[in-house]
Amino acid sequence: MSASSTNNNYDGWISRTFSSDSTQQATSNTHLEDNKERMSDKIRPTRLVLHLDINETILLGDDAGGDSTSDSIQKMLAKSAFCQVPSNTDLDWDNTQQLEPTHWWDDQKIGQETSMPPLYTGWEWPPNTCPYYRTKFQKYSKEFVSESTEEEAVTKEPGHQPHHGKIYKPIWEECQRLLSSVDTSPAAQASMRRHPHLLPAFYHILDYLQGLQQSATTTATASASTPPPVTLVFRTFGTDIQEVVQWVTEYAKEQDYPWLQIGPSQLFQGRWKELEENNDSNGNNDKPNTAIYQLWDLAETHVVAKDEDEILKLLNSGTIFGIRDDYNYWKKYKWLPTAGKPVWIPTTAATTTASSSSSNYVEEEPGVFCHHLLFDDNIHNLPDDGIACIRQQQQEQPATDSTKFTTVDASIMHGGEYQGIHLKRVPTVEPVLNPKWYIEQIEHSRVLLQEKLMKQVAKD
Repeated sequence: MSASSTNNNYDGWISRTFSSDSTQQATSNTHLEDNKERMSDKIRPTRLVLHLDINETILLGDDAGGDSTSDSIQKMLAKSAFCQVPSNTDLDWDNTQQLEPTHWWDDQKIGQETSMPPLYTGWEWPPNTCPYYRTKFQKYSKEFVSESTEEEAVTKEPGHQPHHGKIYKPIWEECQRLLSSVDTSPAAQASMRRHPHLLPAFYHILDYLQGLQQSATTTATASASTPPPVTLVFRTFGTDIQEVVQWVTEYAKEQDYPWLQIGPSQLFQGRWKELEENNDSNGNNDKPNTAIYQLWDLAETHVVAKDEDEILKLLNSGTIFGIRDDYNYWKKYKWLPTAGKPVWIPTTAATTTASSSSSNYVEEEPGVFCHHLLFDDNIHNLPDDGIACIRQQQQEQPATDSTKFTTVDASIMHGGEYQGIHLKRVPTVEPVLNPKWYIEQIEHSRVLLQEKLMKQVAKD
């Protein structure tokens, strides 16, 4: 199998396509640059609502949870090290967890490599492959590269050493080096010394968003009803959100970024509220029911936003928020994307005018499009396994001030209409090796969004 499209800075380390045509990515990038010029006089105003997962997206390692930075880097590499699996294998987690791969995706036998197999970070998986992390060897992922110091771990299962990825030691060492410092500002360096698990790339995101805030402030006259130019929303299933936003607020004060300061009133617990039962003829209920998403205060004493119209009005009202999403609901439906973290997509005719009495999206004239974009390491190109749920806005007919949101089918939400524009999987090794990776991906998504909006206008 041919691997192509390698990382320019780390030649041969990363591949993003399995096509034999190595010009594919370069052609795509050229196409985007050409489109920037072509669309310059047709750009529709947008505002960015950037949703960021926390663990293994902007943070790597958890000392309290027993994962050192070294452990987490090795696990990260195991998630992008692809192995061959038998043809026609069902790539469901339960199935791949039974497999003991013998070869990497480039046909080299594990343990007998003559060169480093490229890590793979593309969206489409190469045929008959899956990540090492999804196989039976997942239990060795924290020792993927390094020799184990636990004799029992080495000898318990003869012939199954816990460092199958020792060929990737140069990447492991380089990642450790890159994660030790950040070059954006003295405040960022001080923050990293206090909180070494935050990725340097995260500070680049914050500075990029600061630039968008400043640019909008100097080019537009805001009113009380005008949404901010950028909203940052942390999204997590874990309990780490309060700690992380405390770190961010410390940094915001040091950098004099007042828009980035976040307090308890801006943190919420998300909950799916099911509206009806979807049982099959046998009474089974294994798919998410018709539901709406609500936001509660973090202690769950009262509802803050009773439906998704109110959630979007809330997100339009400020610059930074945190949402702890509904893990129990996702678990109940066995990790289906349609039960995961919702990402809201307005209709292309929608605006973000905040003065409407009941909805953010009722004006007829095209206005500022609200661009929701989620980065998460657990977005997968699999119909039955993923963390993000696309909620598409539907205007009520006949037209009224009220709208509703419906869940997009998983087979569609992973297609080009949403993936890369509203959903972006994070192969964590990418932003570790390239601290500006997120900025590049955001810019890429914004160009793709403009293409989508122009096509919709032409269609209408």
